[in-house]
Amino acid sequence: MSRAVLEKCVNETAFLELVGQYSNAMDARVAISSKKVDLIFLDIEMPEMSGLEFIQSFPDVPQIIFVTSKTDYAVEAFEYDVTDYVTKPVNYERFLKAAEKARRIHDVFEGENTGGMDFFVKCDSKMVKINLNELNFVEALGDYVRLITNDKKYTVLSTMKAFDAKLPSDIFMRVHKSFIINLRKIERIEKNVVHIDDLRIPISRTYKEGLKKRLTTL
Repeated sequence: MSRAVLEKCVNETAFLELVGQYSNAMDARVAISSKKVDLIFLDIEMPEMSGLEFIQSFPDVPQIIFVTSKTDYAVEAFEYDVTDYVTKPVNYERFLKAAEKARRIHDVFEGENTGGMDFFVKCDSKMVKINLNELNFVEALGDYVRLITNDKKYTVLSTMKAFDAKLPSDIFMRVHKSFIINLRKIERIEKNVVHIDDLRIPISRTYKEGLKKRLTTL
């Protein structure tokens, strides 16, 4: 029933185009690998594999809006950088609010590539050019992220997952659920803290070993 309601909501939303719907996570994984997908409405409570397990096993998924009958999942869901969540029974007004948020995040990177070391983000209704060499780190701020450059700070509507996917992995690395750093900007590391431009950035246990390996290959 909820899939039929979601399909109806998608078809009624001008900026969305349905490219597929699936009853289980395994079929969805195959489809995502073969199609261009910008947004997934994902039921947390699926047979064989839950929505949370789906994300854990397939980290390079696009933007996700969780669909769930339990509001208890909300906090856990946002730890996985999902864009939003919608509770069942699905209400179109709430669906549209979540979908519009996803569109705004998608539009943050509209026309981002200038070919080289620059990209554009949408900030305060303006397109701002950011040079990757000047970007020190990215910090999560709820529904927003903050970009810290050599001399400025920019706050944009987006998710850490979106930036993690867009930034070049040979230069940038996630070291905490709330921080992505420019590896070239590291001044020193002390225990579980990275120092960049006199700022202390925490390193979580999840990413510590990966950071150590990356630094030995730079």
